Amino acid sequence: MTSCIHIQPSKPQASNCGFPLSFLDTYFMPIDIVLVLQGPLDQHRFSESLAEAVSIYYPVCGRFQRPSLDTQGELRLHLNRSVPIFWLPGHKSEFQRTNWKAFVKSVSTNRIIKGHDTPLLQVAVTPLPNTSQTAIGVSFCHLLGDATSFYSFLQAWSDIYSTGSTSKTSPVLERIRFPTGAVATPTPVDQIPRRIPRRSQRFAPNLTSKIQAYTPLAYTIIFKTLEYARFRIPAHSLAALVSKAQARVSPATCSTQDAFKAYLLKALNRFVYNGLTTFPRVTRIVTIVDGRKVRNVSAAYFGNCITAVDTPYLFASQSLAEVAVAVREGIVSLSPEVLAAGDQWIQKIQSANGLMNLTPAFDADTLYVNDWTKIAVESVDFGLQQDFFCQPLEVESLPVRNWCMIYRASEKKGSEVAKFAYEVQVAVPRGKAAALVQGVALDVEEAFAEYFW
Repeated sequence: MTSCIHIQPSKPQASNCGFPLSFLDTYFMPIDIVLVLQGPLDQHRFSESLAEAVSIYYPVCGRFQRPSLDTQGELRLHLNRSVPIFWLPGHKSEFQRTNWKAFVKSVSTNRIIKGHDTPLLQVAVTPLPNTSQTAIGVSFCHLLGDATSFYSFLQAWSDIYSTGSTSKTSPVLERIRFPTGAVATPTPVDQIPRRIPRRSQRFAPNLTSKIQAYTPLAYTIIFKTLEYARFRIPAHSLAALVSKAQARVSPATCSTQDAFKAYLLKALNRFVYNGLTTFPRVTRIVTIVDGRKVRNVSAAYFGNCITAVDTPYLFASQSLAEVAVAVREGIVSLSPEVLAAGDQWIQKIQSANGLMNLTPAFDADTLYVNDWTKIAVESVDFGLQQDFFCQPLEVESLPVRNWCMIYRASEKKGSEVAKFAYEVQVAVPRGKAAALVQGVALDVEEAFAEYFW
C-alpha cells in the first residue's frame, strides 16, 4: 500500500515569506528522473536528510503564486510548505526504462499554472526485493532551476543522508531579474523578433486550444506520431568518432559532445528522413546550455541559467567534421551581448502574449539537444552504489519530433568502471525508431567509416 509523508524544512524561513521569481523561471516543463541504487534506504534518515536539504534550498518547499495584487504583479513562490515522499509497495520485480512511470509521481504542471497548491518537487521510493535495489523517482518543476541546480540539490541531499552534512557551497538564491521597466510597454505580436527558440505560441490548457495553438503540429498531439529511439554509445566508440572528427578539423577544437551531436544529425538524415518527402531533413542543431559564466553568476546559483545556442542552417553535403565545428562555434559565440538579445526577446514575447501564457513552438527541421553529459548525476548515490540513472523523455507531451536527450552512463567491465558511455533518447516519427537504432549499431560496428570518406 502506498503511503505518503509530507516533509517540512527543519529550519523554516520567516513566516509568510514570498520568494520572487524571474523571467528565466517561467519554464514549466517537469524533469522526471529515476535513480536505481543497490541496497535499501533508511526511511527515517531519508526523510530527515530531505528536511535538512530543503532548509538550505528553501525554494524547493515553495508553491507557485500567480501574479496578483497580493504579489504586486510578480511571480512568486509561497514558502514554508512541504515536499511529499511517496513510499510505493515493493511488488515490482525490477526497473526497466519502459516502465519508468510506475516509479515516479510526476509534478502536475497544469495544476501549478492554474495556481493550485501543488508541490514543485515530489519523490517516490520503491524497494525492489528481487534485485535488492531501491528506485528513487524524483519529479522537479523546471521553474525551480535548471539541470545544474537540480543536481546541486540532489547532491547536497545525498551528502546529508550519507554523512550528516554537505560540502556543497551554500546556494545563491537571488534570482536573475528583469531590468526595471523592461516590460512596461506591450509589444505588438507582429514585431516580435524571430529568434531561436521561437516561442510565439500560447499555452493551451485543453485539446481544442492546443489544436488552435499548435496548428502546424496538431498531428503530433492528436495522432501521437512520435516514438523513442533509445541506444547507448560506448566510450571506445566515442573515442574513435572524436579522433576521426578532430583529424579533419584545423585546429582540432571539437569536443566529444560536438562530434556526437554532429553524428546524430547525420544519422537522423541518413536513417530516418532519407526518402521521407513529407518531413524535411534536419538542417541545424540547437543545444540547451548552461549560461552561468556568460551571465556572470556564481556556480552555486540555484535557478535557471539555461539558454539555447544554434548552428546556422547546414547543407546536407557538409561533412561530419564541418557540422561539429559549426556546433562548437555556436556554443563559443555565446556572449553577454547575444544573451542580452535573447533576454530582450523573451521579455517582448511575454509582453505581447501575456505573462505565463507561453509554450515552445519549435522548428521542424532542427535537432534540439538537451545535454546532461556534463552533469554528474551518477555521483548521487545516497551512500549506496548507483546502478542506473534514467532521465526519460515523454514523447506524448513533446511538440517536436527531433528532441534528443543525452546523458552520461558508466560502462562496467567486471569490477572496474570504464570511462563513461552516452545514453541517448531521440524523439522520431513513429515507425522510424528501429531504423535509427539499427543504423547506429551498424555505424558503431563499422567505426563510423561511412561518415569519413
